Amino acid sequence: MATPLEDVYATLLITDSYLPGATVLAHSLRDGGTTKKLAALITVDTLSADTITRLRSLYDYIIPVDRIRNPNPANLFLMGRPDLLDAFTKIALWKQTQFRKIVYLDADVVTLRNLDELFDIEASFAAAPDVGWPDAFNTGVMVLSPNEDTYAELYTMAAAGESFDGADQGLLNQYYEERDWKRLKFTYNCTPNAQYQWEPAYRYHKNAISVVHFIGKDKPWKVGRKGPGGLGLYNELLGHWWAVHDRHSNGESESVRFSGPLAGLSGWDATKSAPPTGAGPEAANFPTQQYGFSANNRLFNAPQSHSSGGEKHKPIFPWEGREDLPKPTRVFAEDQQSDAEPASTHTIPTASYEDAETYQESNPNAWDTVPGIDTYVRAVLESRTQRGNSQVLHAQPGSDDISSPTMKGRHESLILTDFPSAVERPSLPVTPAPVQPNFWGEEKNQQSELPQAEGVPPQDQWVC
Repeated sequence: MATPLEDVYATLLITDSYLPGATVLAHSLRDGGTTKKLAALITVDTLSADTITRLRSLYDYIIPVDRIRNPNPANLFLMGRPDLLDAFTKIALWKQTQFRKIVYLDADVVTLRNLDELFDIEASFAAAPDVGWPDAFNTGVMVLSPNEDTYAELYTMAAAGESFDGADQGLLNQYYEERDWKRLKFTYNCTPNAQYQWEPAYRYHKNAISVVHFIGKDKPWKVGRKGPGGLGLYNELLGHWWAVHDRHSNGESESVRFSGPLAGLSGWDATKSAPPTGAGPEAANFPTQQYGFSANNRLFNAPQSHSSGGEKHKPIFPWEGREDLPKPTRVFAEDQQSDAEPASTHTIPTASYEDAETYQESNPNAWDTVPGIDTYVRAVLESRTQRGNSQVLHAQPGSDDISSPTMKGRHESLILTDFPSAVERPSLPVTPAPVQPNFWGEEKNQQSELPQAEGVPPQDQWVC
């Protein structure tokens, strides 16, 4: 005979900051006299080691689960609750088929009495109405039967981001919209709010309230013993949470007891301390948004001209207030007229010179007219010639000399722009061919024949 499956109370913890709430929830369930065991679903990558150790001392089962993030979190920012980005992880409850029935409670819940009668509900799913939209149920308190098929369907919706509020409540309400579910009394999930008609109803049903659920961002361990609103009804419900806390605090101060969990990633100040030990990545809950292309497929047509209008814009720069500024215009390629006058061409004036001497006389160099420079350069050149070993090549008689003739009494010019005159320049009708050295040096004659050796008869007298 198979062993019957077990019933458990369960909660979910994704961040260290909710450890005070999970602690008070576990104590309040046991204070109510429950005979059921407690289970905590946790995401290991977002919790510190100290938080997990604390949970092991409070809950009978610690069940690691993978985070499930909403790919379309726009509605979370609409509600101002980006902290619920991983709220889809709650659907992992339906995957815990080792249990017969699960009564799920959020970590910001405190129970005022025993809730074991909820395990007798035969329906596969039950929840209490939401105070903000009573036609929908609140997912802070749920009774469910784990089922793999249900989990697969919920996971498909979560992967597509199907949730009207971006969190688990919108997802589950959309899933059970066309399915049967049992409606619990509001006393099983009493959520305080500021509506004027809520307080009279609370006074009337006060003794029947079983669960107080602190929804929103203001949690009891954050607002302290006196929440917003002074000594009103909210503080009366807040007192139930602190009563359980004080009963099990063992005389420890609140700041010391919760200093570790409250130093989680969400409350960490990078300017004051190092990251918490074991905390997840800083951008783990970074919001993401996917944008689609516009459905309008018409091409954009730019206006023909800029409308100046009669309104005078406020000047930004000081010179914009001047009245004599030219009016700005825009000219595009397609706006140019075909019959427009051709652009005038400007010719660069050039001066022509008959010879180099005329150019030199018309364009003197100011440095060339300083006699001291010429004297200094010649003295330097003469001193180098006297110290070095200079080779002087003398032209051989009858050789082809293509050098310029030497003019007596004329010094070699040191001015780069001092070109030789027409008399000094040799007249070359054609470009001279370069003189190439031969293999035999100067021994060959013009017919490239070797000279006759002494004592050797000519070749025509040789006898074989």
